[in-house]
Amino acid sequence: MLHLVPISLPSKRKDMEYSVDFKNMVKAHQDKFIGYGNPNAKILIVVPKIDDERLDIYNGKNAKQWLDNIENHTDFDNVEDFFVDGKQIGNESTFNPLYPFKGQRDVLRKSKDGTIICNDGTSLSWHRYQDLFSDLQWDVTDRIDFFKYTFYTIYDEELLKHSYFQEFRIVQYAYPSQRHLIQHNPGNLFSMTCDYHEESIRESNKKLLAFTRHDSGKDEFAKMLLTLPYERVSEDARKKNKDYLRFFFYDYLYDDFKQTNVSVIIQEIDLLASETITDNVLKRNKYEQIMNTIQVNIEFDLSWADIWVYAFHNLKKDKMFYSSARSAQRTISDALPLVLAKTSPEIVREIVLYIMKMDKDYWSMLLIALHRWQPVKRGTYILIPKATYNELMNIFEEIDSKEIRTMLKGKLIWLKYEQRSWGLDY
Repeated sequence: MLHLVPISLPSKRKDMEYSVDFKNMVKAHQDKFIGYGNPNAKILIVVPKIDDERLDIYNGKNAKQWLDNIENHTDFDNVEDFFVDGKQIGNESTFNPLYPFKGQRDVLRKSKDGTIICNDGTSLSWHRYQDLFSDLQWDVTDRIDFFKYTFYTIYDEELLKHSYFQEFRIVQYAYPSQRHLIQHNPGNLFSMTCDYHEESIRESNKKLLAFTRHDSGKDEFAKMLLTLPYERVSEDARKKNKDYLRFFFYDYLYDDFKQTNVSVIIQEIDLLASETITDNVLKRNKYEQIMNTIQVNIEFDLSWADIWVYAFHNLKKDKMFYSSARSAQRTISDALPLVLAKTSPEIVREIVLYIMKMDKDYWSMLLIALHRWQPVKRGTYILIPKATYNELMNIFEEIDSKEIRTMLKGKLIWLKYEQRSWGLDY
């Protein structure tokens, strides 16, 4: 789960606050399709014109429905369910663009010849968008709900030029063809410059481009990721897209959404430990959410090291715990030095021996962790305790490979002399 990764949705409230910019944009474009989803989101999805008669029934009233939502301060909870128990109960009169087809299952139906059909499930593109953004929220379900934290619109250059659309921090842009990129430069539209181009990937369903805008006055970045329509994008390109999205989100947007409630994390750990979740995709998403959240918070509050250890003790029997943690990379290599500095030598031994057992390249992971034992976190020194140093030295002494043993012990000895200059003497 770029995952793309974990966010906590804004606390629920009775009324939705719609921005002045959004209100003005809706009023100025009553003859257009405005979009679907959360108008307060920081992520914008732009897709090409969709030829779908079923959607045309609902889209014709889109702008008017947004005016009604604004007037009534409609929130997600106020939107009527469109699907209940897999059955459609809504129609065009109850449809709401704030939460389109609420209750729709994230299920793809296929006919005998393999053709995807959408009755009581979803479209391939929406299914893939749900997966793309699944790492960025906590309430993981089997329903299509990415509209709660993104805003989705159809390409319309006149509409997108409005200042409302220029304020999004992440733009996921689907272009129909190479010709579209030439005739309608999306970089110019969003005042961004291309900083990443997969030249090694042919012009096909594998293309991925990235644009960035730096607002120096606000010291903010905005990122736009471009692919062909998501029902045509290859698995490799989707994975790269998700990784890129996760990287940008955690570096620039996480503070706006991060989960800091320890009890929520413990509940999720206990849920995984209970082994009641059998869906591996859902499990993997929850693992990555937990570990990424711990990583982000531990850098500002070392007490989160205790939560890391709690997760370790409760989840280490499941191989997915380590594989998910390592796939996030930050979780093991960045959090580990802080965890080892905070915990007792006995737990240090448990954790290090676990990594050595789980990973044939354990030496690399431990070496990176030791290398990243940075002396300064928020202006204070994070030092390796003498007892922890001795325990690590004892563990490394037991390694059969002379080369690996020498490498890890050498790094540890180097740390000892570095820390002497920081004020800790051995």
